[in-house]
Amino acid sequence: NAPSRAKTLVKKGELILSLTRPNLSAFAIIDEKHHNYVVSSGFAVVDSKNAITNSFVNYILQSSIGINTFNSLMTGAVYPAISTNELKQIKIPLPPLETQKEIVAFVEQKTAHISNLAQERSTLQNSIESKLQKMLVD
Repeated sequence: NAPSRAKTLVKKGELILSLTRPNLSAFAIIDEKHHNYVVSSGFAVVDSKNAITNSFVNYILQSSIGINTFNSLMTGAVYPAISTNELKQIKIPLPPLETQKEIVAFVEQKTAHISNLAQERSTLQNSIESKLQKMLVD
């Protein structure tokens, strides 16, 4: 019962990315929950058959290197997009697997740290609000 554009079955570990406005980093690594889901032809599937490489490619494409590349390739005013053929032409550095693992671990560590800081910021902001309310009401 899927729409006509729903054409591709995705597997756990594959990287999918939106061909429309790819500069907005609408990418994801397919997890167990979404294994065997169907995606539309508006997504490209990248699968190196290696989770580390797919994660590495994901991080590179979301970096300024990837975003600048997408910006240079996108066409269209209302829905800027790239084609799968243009996507296939993108060249990204692919260091040895050990280096990819180091880069992925570094990015994931820093991303977790950023998330923790964001949570701490939210907690501190709530504390300020609570204290101000208490001080002004008392």
